[in-house]
Amino acid sequence: MSSKALSRLVRTAVVAVGVCGLFGCFYVLPGEGRYMARIYPELARFFWPWLLFLWVAALPCFGLLGLVWQVSSFIKREAVFTKEAAYFIKSGAVLLSYEAGFFLLGNIVFLVLGGSHPVVLLAALFIVVLALALAVGAGAVSRYIARAAALQEEADSTI
Repeated sequence: MSSKALSRLVRTAVVAVGVCGLFGCFYVLPGEGRYMARIYPELARFFWPWLLFLWVAALPCFGLLGLVWQVSSFIKREAVFTKEAAYFIKSGAVLLSYEAGFFLLGNIVFLVLGGSHPVVLLAALFIVVLALALAVGAGAVSRYIARAAALQEEADSTI
């Protein structure tokens, strides 16, 4: 597969995930929130705080999509083994780590305030562990890309 085709696939995936994310944020989450407020009237006062929290928590995810889009441009130019590409991947790993912490902390706060259920926290914990695993993987890839870039620079300077 050519680098241009791979870049196009990555960008198509970014657009698809972005559209699904927007659909989830502005259609699914409010709809499910209203449904939960009807079923559990004692939680209705938490509708807007939860929705705002989830929207704020989604913002870094869209930022992460922007970083993936930028990495796809490195793929297109066949310049993945550069310090700049490693920087963008590391930035994504750091962003994802902070996002996981924020998401977990927010869920704990809602549980303490009585606006959540322990099962919701358990589901959030699953999402946080998955996000942290992806962040660790991206951090490792970033490190090895940076090392490969340094080796490539060294090889280019000796020629």
